[in-house]
Amino acid sequence: MRLSRSSVAAAALTVAAALTVTAAPAPADPEGASAIFPTTTEDVVAPGPPLSLREAVTRADTQPGPDVIQLDPGATYTLELCGGGSPDDTNAAGDLDITAADDLFIDGLGATILQTCGERVLHASSSAAVVTVDGTTITGGDLTGRSGVEGLGGGIRTSGRLVVHNSSIVDNIGVQGGGIFATDLIEISDSLIADNSATQWYGGIYGNDSANGISLLRSAVVRNSAPIGSALYSAWDLQATNSTITANSGADTAVVAEDGFDVEQSLVALNDVALEDIRVVNAVASKATRSVLGTCNLGAGSVNSPGDNIQTDASCGLVYDTDRTIGAGSLLLDDLAP
Repeated sequence: MRLSRSSVAAAALTVAAALTVTAAPAPADPEGASAIFPTTTEDVVAPGPPLSLREAVTRADTQPGPDVIQLDPGATYTLELCGGGSPDDTNAAGDLDITAADDLFIDGLGATILQTCGERVLHASSSAAVVTVDGTTITGGDLTGRSGVEGLGGGIRTSGRLVVHNSSIVDNIGVQGGGIFATDLIEISDSLIADNSATQWYGGIYGNDSANGISLLRSAVVRNSAPIGSALYSAWDLQATNSTITANSGADTAVVAEDGFDVEQSLVALNDVALEDIRVVNAVASKATRSVLGTCNLGAGSVNSPGDNIQTDASCGLVYDTDRTIGAGSLLLDDLAP
């Protein structure tokens, strides 16, 4: 079966799912966390019951210690309590504002949080808090026309560490960072980052921390778009295991990793971009293990290979005797199999 750009996303996801890696456990609730259970999917703020998701976030913001917000399995929480157009960081309207310095775990159990207000979905402003999104779809964020920090992260914006597990960050729009913007470590596992867009930079993920990078495990970053960096940007490095970065589109580069990448059993190729699939800025040695790499711009850097990789042209510099070069238009599904 010959792969086209239109079919590569589905094919690559199938192959990635088949690759064998040691499964990591789901993230654990914060130790000593208080459980909060919203009792309505409506976006309301009012005295007494029922308790909305917005009110649950406010409770987590105001009570001491870490919290777990457990959503109703499969439910959709529609954010429709919209503000008057000016930024609001009090959680009164618009996006869900997580302001506490304590850790917060959102246990979605397959639920969806849908934004309808022309705002992002989640905003965590404390650099001390670890925010975990588990089993949740984050969608509908739209920051079109915003400027400065108000345009960062259409789906999720965090100042601290972000953990995304078994979740989908899809169909969000930002100015910079369509799906996710974070200024600390971003850890994504068993998740889909797809169909997000940015009007300026980095359609899928924008990791803006020069001391912490982006980690992908069994995840896919596909069909995102932006003029620059359509898939993702890491101000540090990118680590990807059993993951797929493909079918992202833009007028520049798909992936920018300032301090290199370490990919294992992953595909970073066949993006619909004018320049390269992956760009490294600093003079560092990246690593590829049993992976498929598209076009590279390594600057003064290089890629270490133990063999058994595929590159779509010679730009990635894979020269081990078991590495192969197969043009993007000639890749077969069987080429991607372990």
